[in-house]
Amino acid sequence: MRPKSLHLTLVFLGPVQDQDCQRLQDLLDGRFDGISPPDTVIQPPRFFPRPTRPRGLWCPVTESANRLQQLHEVSLSAVDEADLTHASKPFRPHITLGRVRRRFQGSRKLKGLPLIPSEAPFQPHEQKAGLAQVHLFRTNASPQGNLYRRLATWTL
Repeated sequence: MRPKSLHLTLVFLGPVQDQDCQRLQDLLDGRFDGISPPDTVIQPPRFFPRPTRPRGLWCPVTESANRLQQLHEVSLSAVDEADLTHASKPFRPHITLGRVRRRFQGSRKLKGLPLIPSEAPFQPHEQKAGLAQVHLFRTNASPQGNLYRRLATWTL
């Protein structure tokens, strides 16, 4: 995944028509007013769903004031009001670093394997990160990977 494509998804919608994107943008206007930026901590990377059968690499994101959950709920209320279909999975804040495109051969060898070898000159650790904006993106799939187009931005 390209660094400028890294993001934290508040709500995943899937395919959405242009007019629905505009309606959602209109519904989101003003909804983030009064929400302070969350003080987030990016955790060390992990395989998901399991190291023995990885489909991707991600970093969990945590914070103490529950503002990410609040941002998710505010976004979700606008999505519901727009009558758009969204993923029904529980909200687990994270940053996806990459995906495994093919089934990993020899997955048993991954069990217990550290993501970064212990002899590496550095070890991953928690990293504080400030999140001060919410963006509405449209994703277009292509053979070269997902292409993201920012439709709107709200400052917290």
